[in-house]
Amino acid sequence: MAESGLKTMSLKTVRRVLRTERDHQRDVYQNMTHVTLGIEDGLAPLHERFNIDLHADGCRGPLSFSETAVQQLCRIAGIPHAAIERMPAALGMSVLRCMLEIAGPTIDKLFLFRLKENSAIRRVRAILPASYIRCDDSEVLETIIGSIGTAGNRVSNVTVKDNLFAIRVLLPDHVDFGTAQSPDKGRLGVDVRSSETGSFPTEIRHLVHRLICSNGMTTLSQDGRKEVRRTGRLDPDGFRRQLGTALSRTLPHGRQVARVMMESHHDYLDDPVGEIAYVFNRHRLGRPQGKLGRWVTTELIREQNLMGVRRFDVVNAFTAVARNLEHHERVKVEDAVTSYLLEMVGQPSIN
Repeated sequence: MAESGLKTMSLKTVRRVLRTERDHQRDVYQNMTHVTLGIEDGLAPLHERFNIDLHADGCRGPLSFSETAVQQLCRIAGIPHAAIERMPAALGMSVLRCMLEIAGPTIDKLFLFRLKENSAIRRVRAILPASYIRCDDSEVLETIIGSIGTAGNRVSNVTVKDNLFAIRVLLPDHVDFGTAQSPDKGRLGVDVRSSETGSFPTEIRHLVHRLICSNGMTTLSQDGRKEVRRTGRLDPDGFRRQLGTALSRTLPHGRQVARVMMESHHDYLDDPVGEIAYVFNRHRLGRPQGKLGRWVTTELIREQNLMGVRRFDVVNAFTAVARNLEHHERVKVEDAVTSYLLEMVGQPSIN
């Protein structure tokens, strides 16, 4: 299905994709003092250098590490993974074993080992505290579906990686940023990011999506930031309830962003380049003279007209560039420019 050229998929399609990508995974709880570390390939990158035998039911011999898992092992041992990486394999293995023994009570308890095992892969995806709340990506997706339904909802972006499940859902709620003479239609939605390997907390973002260019604007939901964490105070049902509650509170803020976006059409700027620099410095996006800043400036030049440059054009330049970035960098830029918009509309330009 396409809307104004926008390619989307259904939530049911995402469910099938996720089921395929997350197949052949299972969890094992094991005491760290019972595992055995070995050398797999002394000249390989760190995550391929060592292996681990869990000595647990159903585990047949050593497993390899993911990059995330070997970094987590180093954190448990109390030594930076970069230090182990610089050592010869035999020395690194000795140091790891020694540090794990020294850790004593820290490791004398159960850990959650998240595994991927099929005919081609036998790997530890993550090593987490036993208290880690197991709410897998498929459960996150079902919570999203249970909270917002499927009728009229479409997915514009989905990313499924070993450490990441990210989904951007467009709801049936339409908005228009333009005028009767020049419409600029958009849709409200939600952007959800989660990780089964503990790489980051589950985050929910409000989304305003321009259909004409597929640009998105996001802000991090305060419910997501404060409540949707896999803490020991929650059980899986409690985690899903918190996630559902946060999802249900997305629309009012999305409409606020849409209203401010419409106002920014009439907000002309005296120093557009200064505005770009302000966004970079205020929201820690790096140096405005860097690659990202040059891309945004080039995009802004395309947007200007005889009347000048509007704050709307600055926002659109940032989101147009963000559209082609990796998910983590994309939402960082979208969060920043949305915060800038809410802060600055109706205010004088930055000089």
